[in-house]
Amino acid sequence: MKTRDYKEIIEDLKALSSENEQLNPETRAQLEGYTAEIERKVKMDTKDNIFIVLFLIILLVGSALMWTMTYLQKKDLEIDNQRKKGVIQQYEKFIRFENDSTHTFEYRTKDGKPITYQELMDENYDLLKENANLKNDLSNKDIDLDVIRKNYGIIVKHKDHHIWAEGAKVDSALILLDVYRDRLKYDPQRKAWVVER
Repeated sequence: MKTRDYKEIIEDLKALSSENEQLNPETRAQLEGYTAEIERKVKMDTKDNIFIVLFLIILLVGSALMWTMTYLQKKDLEIDNQRKKGVIQQYEKFIRFENDSTHTFEYRTKDGKPITYQELMDENYDLLKENANLKNDLSNKDIDLDVIRKNYGIIVKHKDHHIWAEGAKVDSALILLDVYRDRLKYDPQRKAWVVER
């Protein structure tokens, strides 16, 4: 006997109830009620099955996406890990780690003398400090030069790797210095040089 689906069984029950004249109305009504109930149950089961199938499809797609993302992240991590191993190997070519209680790094200089990590840090600090001092000195010299240029009208010129300065006020003062040098006296009260007549 072949297995029939719900629709075939419902059709047979409807046909049985309508064709059979010997059934009393009460039994016929019961039979029609059972048929309607089975139809409702089949529709509900169909809806439930659709929801189950949709849920399974969503679960399958989500699992596939998660697997794909995990696989891609794993590949990215493997590539990153290989790159970092290469960097570490290059680093180890230059710096040798001594396995002692202080865990110092050594770098061989051209003379073959080892320099510890702390010595390199100290030298780096000294160079940074010296650089800051030089920048400060340069800034102060720039300020001094700007004041001299402004007050004495000095113009600095460059040509063919030569540098010279020109200034009308300075030139005239140097010319007058030769003439008035013996009359030039310093006045401590005014804190200025004066020409005595």
